[in-house]
Amino acid sequence: MKAIRLHSVSLFSAREECFFMKMFFQKHKYHLAILAGLLVLAAVSAYYTYRAPPLIVDSQSPPITVSLRVDETFEARTELPAGATVFTLLATLQKNDQLSFRAKDFGGALGQFIEEINGTPNSNDRYWIYYINNQKARVGVSNYTLQAGDVITWKYETEKDI
Repeated sequence: MKAIRLHSVSLFSAREECFFMKMFFQKHKYHLAILAGLLVLAAVSAYYTYRAPPLIVDSQSPPITVSLRVDETFEARTELPAGATVFTLLATLQKNDQLSFRAKDFGGALGQFIEEINGTPNSNDRYWIYYINNQKARVGVSNYTLQAGDVITWKYETEKDI
């Protein structure tokens, strides 16, 4: 059986194509340099926009005491370093075998999203929503810095409640 060779069809010879490419790059070198600079600027901007915020724990300040409630089935009070987040609170309680949870990290400014608490996962119409001192949170668990005396309450709510 004979092999079939496919050739690209060109209106110009290889030498002419090279000449046209050279002319194109010479004519548009400033435009291409600006485009390359904009691409680098966009990449740097995206990096700083979507990178995870650093965990700032203030070792000089005294620890804070906060409370956590999950629906009406669980309550705990714990001491954390100043600068801790709601995610740090959950991770500390899980490390101490007081609570279990599962989260998905969306990275950057979005941070962690809680998918399950104590074996109850989010579903198609019910989600874990957290409240700070009885006010629905407006930031993610990775981004809220706890204050002394805060009461964090997790509620398993339907979409209508949200």
